[in-house]
Amino acid sequence: MASDGREIILITRADDMGYTHTGNLAILDCLRDGFVKSAAILVVEP
Repeated sequence: MASDGREIILITRADDMGYTHTGNLAILDCLRDGFVKSAAILVVEP
């Protein structure tokens, strides 16, 4: 709660999923554990 009594809401989002393997694993863990609610997918092109 904020000092004035209002509820504080934190919105989290993962960015660039698909860029690296280790990043993908970390984002999947965060999604699975509920720390992150959405992720942006980075499509790799030639």
